[in-house]
Amino acid sequence: MPHGKCTQALIVGCGDRPGTPAQARHGSLLSRLPLQVAGAFMSFCALRASGNGGDELSISGLWTSQPLVQLLATLLPSTASLERLSIAADHPPFVSLGLQGCSQLAGLHALSVSGFRSLSAAGLALPALRCVKLASSLDGQGLDAALSSLILAAPGLTEAELTGLGSGGANLEALPSLVASQQLRKLKLAPAGASPLSSLPAGPYLAVLEELDLSDCNLRQLPAALAAATRLRRLSLERNSTLQISTPDVEAILDPLQQLSRLDPDSWWRHNVSPAAVHALGKHLPQLEVPTG
Repeated sequence: MPHGKCTQALIVGCGDRPGTPAQARHGSLLSRLPLQVAGAFMSFCALRASGNGGDELSISGLWTSQPLVQLLATLLPSTASLERLSIAADHPPFVSLGLQGCSQLAGLHALSVSGFRSLSAAGLALPALRCVKLASSLDGQGLDAALSSLILAAPGLTEAELTGLGSGGANLEALPSLVASQQLRKLKLAPAGASPLSSLPAGPYLAVLEELDLSDCNLRQLPAALAAATRLRRLSLERNSTLQISTPDVEAILDPLQQLSRLDPDSWWRHNVSPAAVHALGKHLPQLEVPTG
């Protein structure tokens, strides 16, 4: 692996022959060579300049029983400044991911993790972390433990994306760390497959949200708890083809959202929202540009 500041993409693709030494080059794609580094196997690894003066590391198809700190020490040049890290496990939920001891993550701004049995950042300080994306193969308890660990490690965390909700009991009711949090300003939720989002539980997290993305949540009606999100400026409801919005929904749920200035529906709007509800929306939220189809 190179030792020095990475200014080009370092990309390694892996085949199906574990144990073959990997040969990595700047800006090359080695699609037929597997990669085995520090006791870990992976199908893809890329180190790129992030565009903000730092670096971005992407790993997919990861299988390892070794601590992440050992892998990062081997993969990263000594002068790397890691701002973004994306890791996907090989056969979820097969391995655990521990961030403990990873001093390379001190400047991390964004973290994306998918396919792990468990995730822990216990004892780690992530002062620069602002955004996390968790694609869950965890049960509710495991996902909540991961969130709790990251929230404690990153006091500046303001954005979260949770996908795969509903799989293995990982629904919002099973995530007290999220529901009780007052850090997040942006939240995106997506259930597993075609399962509808079971509910949007009440909690302190709603009162501080500024952007909420419920696209692809297979909603049939607006969650009543949404009325508590009084700081919300943007609400995304795209690709919820069965969602119905009535005049009582506007009056009881959307009327309290007096800072809402952007509503993102799509083609379902003209079919599922009555003219009376559209009129009520314009009356109760005059600052909102009412979609017309």
